Amino acid sequence: MLVALQGVTIIPDYRNAISRQLALMAESRGRSLSDFVSGVQMREFKDALHHYTVDGPMGQLLDAEQDGLTLGAFQCFEIEELMNMGERNLVPVLTYLFRRIEKRLTGAPSLIILDEAWLMLGHPVFRDKIREWLKVLRKANCAVVLATQSISDAERSGIVDVLKESCPTKICLPNGAAIGYNVPIAIHNPCGATSPSS
Repeated sequence: MLVALQGVTIIPDYRNAISRQLALMAESRGRSLSDFVSGVQMREFKDALHHYTVDGPMGQLLDAEQDGLTLGAFQCFEIEELMNMGERNLVPVLTYLFRRIEKRLTGAPSLIILDEAWLMLGHPVFRDKIREWLKVLRKANCAVVLATQSISDAERSGIVDVLKESCPTKICLPNGAAIGYNVPIAIHNPCGATSPSS
């Protein structure tokens, strides 16, 4: 994935090099991305991965001998800046965070709260993960909360069907301006909202 995000086409030689290097690293002490890159001989491949090593701009987040992220009972990730850094930076970090979050789910009651969900619903990788979480995380005793300022964000997300089916509880705060501006109630129906009572 990292190589592809740099615009390099993965050819069979690269797949073979990845497999060989991973096998070698399984037996060694050095298991960082930098160690991986130093063992690969193909220049284009090395250049593509350099961006994610300690010598590149994303190395501080993605390259280390050990995973240094410790998680507590309550964990918050502010990702606004990350969401604006472009796909080649965002996707690897999101993938890492998704994996760490999912590994923490042990069956104990858990809650994943996605504030400003409109931002996440608008990104294909995040949207696909939200779809997956809404469908499968209840098995892990985990609920997903999506907070957004407008119901229309859900309608435009492309996963409104999953939102309707998997989110039985919706809390909508009053919006007096919606009636004043003749906002059609149809905009609220995709999420299962009922007509306002008089």
